[in-house]
Amino acid sequence: MQQSLFSFSLSQRQIELFKEWKKQFDNEDCGPIGGSFSFIFIPTSLFTAVYIKHNSGAKLDITDYDN
Repeated sequence: MQQSLFSFSLSQRQIELFKEWKKQFDNEDCGPIGGSFSFIFIPTSLFTAVYIKHNSGAKLDITDYDN
């Protein structure tokens, strides 16, 4: 069976957006390994949609539509 490999990364702008957004959750207990955030990458034919979801249900769209 042939295997396809995907690689996803964040731009510096996306990292900064995440760092700013995550400040609102800094006082919350994130567990022993910091698993409070999920990074969701959805590749499309035009761009890769990127979302970050906090375990509280809060969600941030950091999709870079320019690339």
